[in-house]
Parts: sequence; C-alpha cells; structure tokens
Amino acid sequence: MFSMFPGYGMAEDIQPSASLMETANPPLDIGEVSGNNQDDGESDVNLPGTLEDPGDIPGEDEGNSEDPGDTSGNNEGTLEDPGDIPGDNEGENLGSPIVSNAPVIPALTTYTVSYVANGTSLLEDKVVSDQAIGTVVVETAVVIEGYTPNESTKSLTLSESGNIIIFSYTVVEVPQEMPAVTLTAIVEENIVTLSADAGVLPAGATLSVRLLPEEEKLDYLSALETEQGVTLNQSMAFDITLLDEQGNEIQPNGEVTVSFSNVEFVDTNDEVLVYHFEPQEENAPKGKLASSPHKGKKIAGGFKISNKLARLYGKKVTFNTEHFSIYIVGTNIKHDNSQNRYIMNIGDTLTIEERDVDTGGTWSITPRGSSCATLAVDSSNSRKCAITAVATGNVTVRYRKSGWISNTDTFFYIQIALLDSHDTLTPAVVTLGNENAGEVTASKTAKWIDEENRIAEIEFSVKGVPLTSASDVILVMDVSGSMSDRIATAKQASNKFIDELLGDSNPANNRVAFIPFSHGSEKGGASDTEVAAATKGSLNFSYDIDLLKKHVRSTEANGGTNYTAALQKAINYAASRSVNEQSRPLNIVFMSDGAPGLSGESPNDPNWNGINQADTLRGSAYNATIYTVGIQLADGSSGVSALKNISSSDSNGEELYKSVSNMTDLEPILQTIAGQIVNAGTEAVIRDVISDKFDYYSTSPYTSDGTYNAADKSVTIDVGDITQDAKTYKIYVQLKGQYWNTNGSYPTNNSVLFTYTDIDGDPAENNDLGDPEVEVAVESYTVSFAAGANGSLTGATSFANILTGTAWADAVTVPTPVAALGYKFDSWSADFPSN
Repeated sequence: MFSMFPGYGMAEDIQPSASLMETANPPLDIGEVSGNNQDDGESDVNLPGTLEDPGDIPGEDEGNSEDPGDTSGNNEGTLEDPGDIPGDNEGENLGSPIVSNAPVIPALTTYTVSYVANGTSLLEDKVVSDQAIGTVVVETAVVIEGYTPNESTKSLTLSESGNIIIFSYTVVEVPQEMPAVTLTAIVEENIVTLSADAGVLPAGATLSVRLLPEEEKLDYLSALETEQGVTLNQSMAFDITLLDEQGNEIQPNGEVTVSFSNVEFVDTNDEVLVYHFEPQEENAPKGKLASSPHKGKKIAGGFKISNKLARLYGKKVTFNTEHFSIYIVGTNIKHDNSQNRYIMNIGDTLTIEERDVDTGGTWSITPRGSSCATLAVDSSNSRKCAITAVATGNVTVRYRKSGWISNTDTFFYIQIALLDSHDTLTPAVVTLGNENAGEVTASKTAKWIDEENRIAEIEFSVKGVPLTSASDVILVMDVSGSMSDRIATAKQASNKFIDELLGDSNPANNRVAFIPFSHGSEKGGASDTEVAAATKGSLNFSYDIDLLKKHVRSTEANGGTNYTAALQKAINYAASRSVNEQSRPLNIVFMSDGAPGLSGESPNDPNWNGINQADTLRGSAYNATIYTVGIQLADGSSGVSALKNISSSDSNGEELYKSVSNMTDLEPILQTIAGQIVNAGTEAVIRDVISDKFDYYSTSPYTSDGTYNAADKSVTIDVGDITQDAKTYKIYVQLKGQYWNTNGSYPTNNSVLFTYTDIDGDPAENNDLGDPEVEVAVESYTVSFAAGANGSLTGATSFANILTGTAWADAVTVPTPVAALGYKFDSWSADFPSN
C-alpha cells in the first residue's frame, strides 16, 4: 500500500517497529498542539484519521497507528520518528491525513438479567443482544409470586463483556391462619357463646357467666332509666367474666362476638337492645349492689353505660364487644299486651288510652323516641293522648299512674316507618268530553295607572276551556338530606298541587302519581335495586287525594340526589299504563334543591343527572312534558343547569323551568303549573296597534310586555299555550300632550288581533277583544260678565272650560262697559278678580 502525502512525494508503507509496538503512549486530544517543532517551524496538530495499520477497520476513527490487526480502538499513540523518544507524545507531522467517508459502526455487546433468591435462580435469565458499548441500560424487577425484590430497578453501563444485572429476592413469609376460638357457658337454659380470632382469647382461658337475680337486675334497670331515659319492658342481665388458667379475671385482646341463645321473650321482628355497664375505675365493684333510696346512683357513679348494636336471629341475640362485665339484653315489646304495639307513618296521628286504671296519671315519651313523635293529652280525658309521628324510629309512650312505682307503668310501643311504595296504578276512568272544550276567551281593559302624567295601563287576559282528555301527572319531589329545612313547605305545596288537579270532583278526570327521591347506593344509576331504594314511598297513578297526601306526608329528608333513579321510576309508571291510557297526556313536575350526586358533585354523570331518562320520557314513546322547579338555587349554578337539561321547552324554545327564591313562592308556582298542564289552544299571539292619540311607554316602573314596532305603533305578545288559568299581559301608553287638558274619552288602540291554533289544530282568530277607552275629566270653570240696568257690554261676555290654576289674563278677555245716557261706568262688582 502507498499513500500520497503532500510535500513528501511517494512514501513507503511504514511498518511499526517492535519498540513502538511495545510502548504505550497516551493519545493526544484532537486539535492539541504537540509542541514538536518541525522543519517548517510550525506547531503540529494531531488530527484524527492518522495513518492506520494495514488490517485496520475502515472508518473506525481510532486516530492512531496501532499494531497490525489491532481493532481495539485503544488509542495507543501516534506514529513517531525512529529516533524519537518513546512516550513523548509529540506526534510527527506526516502531512494532511486521508479522511474516509465510510459510516461509523459502533461496537456492540450483550447483557444478561438474572433473578435469584438465596443463590437459586427463580426465572430463566433474560438475554439482551446488539447493545452499543457505553450505553446505560435500566431494568425493572419482575413480579414473582411469593417473593419480593430487594431493589425495584437497576442500571448498568455496558462494556465489551461481562455485562450482567442480578436482582435478588426475599421470600415473603405468609402467616399461617389460626383457627377461631369459641368458649361456651350455659346458665339456666341460656347458652352464652364467645367467638374470636386466635390470639384475642388467651390460651387456656375459660368463660364464667352469672344470671343476675331480679332484685339485683332492678338496680341496673333503674340506672339505665335514670342515666339514659330507657325503660326495658322485658330483660335479662348477665355478669360475664373471662378467666385465665390460674382463675384470674382478664379481658380479651381484641373484638369478641357474644351470643345469647334461647332468649324466650323476643320475636323475630323485635327491636332488641343490649347495654353494657363498664367499670370506670380499676377494681370497681360489679355484681350485687346495695340498695339505695335513689336506685342506680352507685352504679351510675362507677360505671359507664353504653349501647351495643344487637342483631337478632330468631331467639338468638348477637353483638360485638371488647370488654366484659355486666350486660343487659332486653326489649320494649311486651308480647302478652299486643294491643299496645302500633305501626305509624310520618304525619299520622294516633290516639291511645289507658283503660285499666282510673286513678289518674301522666303521659310522656321516653327520651329515646322524643325526636320521632309529639304528644298531646286529651283535655277532656287525661287517660287519652294523641301521638303524631314526625320521623322514622321507635317510640315508647309511658303512662305513669299516680302513686305507682315505675316498673308497673303502662307502656305503648310505636314503630314509625316510611310508607312502602305502591306501584299498582288505579285504572283510568272513561268520561265524556266537555261540550265547551276549546272555547277561548280573550279580553282587553285600560285604566289610568299614573293619571297625573297621563300614563295608562292596558291589560290583556287570555284563557280557555281545556279539552278534557284527562292528564296523567307525576309529581317528583326531592327528599335528600339538604331538603330537611324545606321539606315541610314542599309537602304543603305538594298537597295543594294535588288538590288543584284532583279537587272539585276532578271534572278533568286527571290522575296523579307521586315519587319522592333521594339515593340508594353510592354509585347511583337506574338499576331495579337502586330505583326501589331511592324512591321508597312512591305511589303510582291514583285518583285518591287522601292516599296521595299520606304518601307526601310520610316522607323525610335523608341521603343524596339521584335524578336518574327518580326519572326511571317515572318511566316505570308511564310504561305501566294500558294501551288505551297511552293517549292521555303525560306531565311530570320535578322539583329539587340541589345538583345530582351524593353531595351535588355529579351534574354531568348520567348515573345521577337523569338526562337519558328525560330524553326517553320526552321522546315519541311517552311524549311527556317535564316541568322543573329549582328550590333556592343560585342563578348559574350546576343545579339550575341540571334541572334545565331535563325540562321540556315551550313553544318559544324556553325551558319549562321555574325558580323559587323564597319557599313561600313554591305553592303558587305549583298552582300555576297545574293550570298550565291542560290547554285549550296553542301558539297564541296578540297584536295590538296603539291609538294615534297615545305614545308607547315602557320605562320603569311601567315596563311593557311584548315587542314594540315603532314603524306601525304595534305591540306583539307571544302567549303560547292557552290554559284554563288566565294568562295576563300588560302594556303602557301615554296620552299625547295636546289632549291632557281636554275632557273626553280616548280609545287606547286603533285595532287588536288575537290569533291561535285551536284544539283541532286549525288556525283561529279573534279581533273582538274590545277597544277600551280612558276618560280625561278636567275640573273647569265658566266666567260670565253682566251689565247693570243703566249700561251694556261690548264683546264676549261668557268664557267656559277654564282650568283650575289658569291665569286670569289667559282665561278671559274682559268686555268693555258702555254706560247709558246720563250715566258713567263706576266699577265691577266686589268679587271681580284682581289677576
């Protein structure tokens, strides 16, 4: 091989000497000045791409001459002259190097990933090939059942060989499950059982149970009544003790399930109560306590009384606890006196009477039920009282007879519950239509509203006799927790709404369904289970006003706001109608005080916002009209948007949404909707052309309805549907100035036209709404001049219609007196005005 070097002519291929091969000269940086002054007196620059060995790989960019066949790229040093000092890194000036255009091929290598635990391979090694030397690789430990990696990731900079990443794992210790421990004791046919996980009850522990005698139990019952106001009608008291192997009293190391079996005085549906008397101090006494005039004083002073959540399975009572001492299990129900057990619904009133004694006494509701009912004693018979249910729960009413001790009092046990849903509809009654159906009445009146400024008010009224096609109406009422302060008003307004639709013998043959709603599960939705839970207390279409009101009264505020479940219930009721009933117009009135969700956080979630169900109801399958009412919702809030999204729109494209700022407005708004539910016509429009003697006026506080067209002086009012309840509209006009003081009657319009679509779908009109006038009646005077017997007057002598306050000079022209022969004019009479 020969290379051409400028300035040197032809040069033989130079083979490195042995001494050069054995010397490891460190390489120079690219562009470094060597300091070896050559013949030309310049400093050499050691460039990359210097003369390479014959077997070198083209383009490997070593920058050095290495021993033959060397491909390691270890930059051993540049070729030096034969007499040069080895290792001085001068670098000889051989001229400009030959630069290769061949691509750079990086050196490649392989690495391995191993997974081991205690020197044992857990998985087959992972081998990764064709990786560039010098690359940094990162590996993540794989998941291996039963093992946990000591490190989650590892990295490695790849070299020519020996590349391995090892993940070490530790065996996961899985604790062995211990069998549950059960201890049992039998006392007077009552089986007491303790069950707990291993370790809760110490090994070798035993159970000791003592049934307290009646005298001792009475002290605890008295303490329970004194401290918590709870009276148990039937009960048993147990002293439960846990002992270690040496017989010492101990307590469990965690929660224990306790069961009392064969409790004879309870039935399956009873409410069972369990109370624990826990010592407040170490070594506090338990067991028999000395009697005292104030029963329970000693107990209450040294024990904490707490209620345990009890579960009843037949005659078996079960509860959980972490401490043992005295326990009482009992019930307020006395089964041999079943006439004293009652079930009520919210809003119901029950009269109860003590008939066994006549010595007199006092009525009371024990504290535990005082929030669920109110009591009123009959003024004419103190042995009677009226109980009104106000909330769900259990109520104990006591009649304490004068001179008797408490445990012989008479008790009345009341369960207050929500009404179950009644999903069977009442079939629709077929009735004849009203012969006057479709009759429309429109009228117009006018009056001064501000006579001083000559401003008149024109009022239009439109109403009609609806076609008696009999509507089906579903009233949907929010009973979520946020309604607690509003629900009483909502119930009252709902009852008035029912009266409006079904009262006066219901000539329109309407039916009403009622759906109260909150939520069932935290996921919302419209499953059968969710709908049943969220709409408990619903009533399908009915004519029965009293039954509907009972369902309204029986609601209470609790839970979230599931629009979806409520509207799905409405779909279920609509679908339950027979084929012949499907033609009855379907209207839904939906009122709520909040956005959908557990706490109003899901207005855009179809599992809560009811949008899909609303679309179904408004669609061709049901053609329902949905009115929505927002109760005390801020404008622009997500609750308002959610209600508008599910509402229908009127003929002008406006949502059928009403806002209630004050709860007192709810009732009239529902009344208005009730009147709008049946129509005598649609697409009604009033067009009134104002008289030439008046100008259109619309300035606060007299703001006109409708749209004014100055070109033809007309006002157009879009009435929309013509309903049974009259719709009224007002416009204002001002009499032109030149007529203010001119007495007379002034018509307010030139013409008026009322157009609409009648119940048969045909266009109709009425231009006979009336042309009301307003009267201008101004107080005025007439001034007359008269001459005496000896003279006469020249000029006008009488001036009429002079308004009060008119200046004398503006009102009259005084005539000229002319005296008879022999006389002269003396003066006007004394009452002649001076100005």
